[in-house]
Amino acid sequence: LLCRLEPFTAIGVLQHDGKFDTPDRMFHSLKSFYIVAQREAKELTPELFYLPEVLLNLCQHPLGKRQPSAGSDHGWVPVDDVELPPWAHGSAHRFVRLHRQALESEYVSTQLHHWIDLIFGDKQRGEKAVEACNVYRYASYVNGASFDDDGVEQVEIDGRKQVEIEYGLTPLQLFDTPH
Repeated sequence: LLCRLEPFTAIGVLQHDGKFDTPDRMFHSLKSFYIVAQREAKELTPELFYLPEVLLNLCQHPLGKRQPSAGSDHGWVPVDDVELPPWAHGSAHRFVRLHRQALESEYVSTQLHHWIDLIFGDKQRGEKAVEACNVYRYASYVNGASFDDDGVEQVEIDGRKQVEIEYGLTPLQLFDTPH
């Protein structure tokens, strides 16, 4: 997501051996992101609530071309500005303003305790996490994998570190009772 804006552009290129990530894996559409987030561990970054420039390829970085969708009549599609939902009327500024208004709404405020339970609370680990479909790769849990394990092959340690780079770490569990 952040690859369109420095310093994240340089960091992303560095992470992928001196080039941008594969265009088909790049964040290109909020609709596609939403669909993928239904089956994979994805979350919105804070920038989507205050920084419209994160959605725009203002520096015209060569982000590549995506393969056409199944059944599409179009050829390879350039990755450029992020495709916004229709209610944004093509404006990244409008999207961020309305997105932030939704986040600050009364409805979200009344539901926030559920998010706290998932991220920091009793639904982060164990049976309640399984029931809430809130289980992540074992290496993403802070106490789930130790890089100092005796007898662990270097290749496995490197794999765990790569999971941390690609997917991040699950925060520490702070609460063991619901909010």
